[in-house]
Amino acid sequence: MDQHYPLLGEHITRLIRTLVAVKGWSMTAATAFVAERAGYSPDMIHRWRQGRGKPLPETTRILAEIGRTEANLDREWGESFLHAAYYPDAMALLIELWGTRELRKIPCNLPTPGYTGFVGRRKEIAELLALLSPQYAANLITVDGIGGVGKTALVLEAAYRCLRASTGEVSNRQLPTFDAVLFVTAKQQYLTPGGLLTGIMTQPALHDLFREVGLALDRHEIIQASPQDQPLKVRDALSRQRTLLVVDNLETMEDKQEIMAFLFRLPPQVKVVITTRERTLYTPIRLEEMEEEESLHLIEKEAREKSVILSREQALSLYHRLGGIPAALVYAIGQVASGYSVETVLDKVRDASGDVAHFCFEGSVAPLRGKVPHALLMAMALFPKRPVREAIAHAAGMHANPLAVEDGLAQLQRLSLVSQQDGRYHMLPLTREYALAELAAHPVFEREARKRWVEWYIHFAEEYGGKDWKEWHIHFDRVEEEWENLLAVFNWCGLHERYDELRIFWQPESKGGIEHVASIYGYWNDRLTWLHWLIQASERRGDWTAAVRALLDVGYIPSPLWVI
Repeated sequence: MDQHYPLLGEHITRLIRTLVAVKGWSMTAATAFVAERAGYSPDMIHRWRQGRGKPLPETTRILAEIGRTEANLDREWGESFLHAAYYPDAMALLIELWGTRELRKIPCNLPTPGYTGFVGRRKEIAELLALLSPQYAANLITVDGIGGVGKTALVLEAAYRCLRASTGEVSNRQLPTFDAVLFVTAKQQYLTPGGLLTGIMTQPALHDLFREVGLALDRHEIIQASPQDQPLKVRDALSRQRTLLVVDNLETMEDKQEIMAFLFRLPPQVKVVITTRERTLYTPIRLEEMEEEESLHLIEKEAREKSVILSREQALSLYHRLGGIPAALVYAIGQVASGYSVETVLDKVRDASGDVAHFCFEGSVAPLRGKVPHALLMAMALFPKRPVREAIAHAAGMHANPLAVEDGLAQLQRLSLVSQQDGRYHMLPLTREYALAELAAHPVFEREARKRWVEWYIHFAEEYGGKDWKEWHIHFDRVEEEWENLLAVFNWCGLHERYDELRIFWQPESKGGIEHVASIYGYWNDRLTWLHWLIQASERRGDWTAAVRALLDVGYIPSPLWVI
């Protein structure tokens, strides 16, 4: 896969444009100057500006020198430029060109990030930093999303940016500054490229939060205080300066409501950021899966750092089959670096008993087993395309209890296991893989759910298919919206020799016949596939009437003029 460095290209472009402003040159003259000093052609400089490839370390040094001595660019540009160019000893060169910097020391216990460079999420980072600024009154901010979607990484990136601005390491007036940056986590497991690591084994409670704050601020009187006095002492300690307090993985803490009540009552000079898998109403930032471009950029970065060679097709396969879940993608590249093939890694990642599934879903799904939300989650996995609520409820066997269905789907949404838009429900590819595994682990429920699933689509086809031409375009449009789900039903019925059900769908004389829909909307390959299946199945059963009708249907080709 070709390597691209878009951030590096942006920095080189800024260098040349700054030279234009400082020297009064044209873009052509500035590019030629940089090319001559670097010992390359202007065309190569243009390629670097496009992010296509990167200069060697010795050339990177020359470009940094031009930025410092000729363009008068600041230290922040130099640091970001060297980082984007993967310069081997960036700090030494920064000190050589820009000198040392006296940093203000502030209380901080942020953990080391588990990444070498943050990728994507520009919109969410900008939104979080804006909410952290004094101009916004909100002092309780939540970042929610499914496990592995990058909540902690996002918050740590924002916290470190605020820390560098607060200590004076970077000069950026747009970044919020604090006098203390504190971090408290309840994370019990960590998904690394090499596998799953276990952290805290017990559920932290409010007194654990107090203890961490006391240690970070070096306020031992907090730790020694009685449980009754601790809340007041912690509130006083936090309010003595502008404080950023990160509470990571709230959903695994004991006494969550008590913790939230304490955080809610903190004074306005304390900004609290909470990461949780459970959706809340406190100024939420919701993380969904990353877009394709960002995901491919992350795959490329991880592959480059781990010396893994991936083709464009392999990278796309990872994205399409795993979705834009950063933890799953990073884990997958780590496994490929360990010697596994991409195909084997995809199977490992999608294994419901594997590390990724356990990290992303087990903590959320385990408490639901045996309850309505679990049944709805398993039923929803039957549908490859976003289903409507009525279809999910019927497949789960709960169509007679709409209030329980509404509550159950709401709980799945709060846990970020499903999302809802325009009356349809959606789950991420990796979530569906896990839900299908849950379905397979409950064979009695699956057998009944599959039966109800087919029944629902038979009733659906009877209502919107057939030969009733009154407002056929409205009815047939509904069938087309469900075509991908209908194909899943056909495939399952065919695999399990459900002849009677498939006859209902594909025999034109039946009320549920959708052969006309397939003809009008151009699903001719699907139409021929299932008519041929019906012919063979009819012949095996001696149902010659059905076989002849299906043969006649195969020979029928709709007129293009009539279709229009």
